[in-house]
Amino acid sequence: MSVPHLQSLCDGVCARLGLDAPRVDTGETGLAAFTLTLQGTPVTVLARPLVDPQTAFVVAELGTLPPELELAALRQLMEANFELLGRDAPC
Repeated sequence: MSVPHLQSLCDGVCARLGLDAPRVDTGETGLAAFTLTLQGTPVTVLARPLVDPQTAFVVAELGTLPPELELAALRQLMEANFELLGRDAPC
């Protein structure tokens, strides 16, 4: 996703949530990203505009899993990540 499109996404999400929109940070590595804290959880949206100008990724810290659910939850998360990998992934 291009930097202007990522900034537009950031502005739109923040407007909808009633938050001040941060500026998209572009680093030396070619990544463009912004981070919001939603209900105490950091959520980062990032893109590599020079590599794939049509894709953005969302990263969220989910917290600690209860030990009895850890294996099943991580297995489901890995399966979901695999299924949703790529531009033409199912919604």
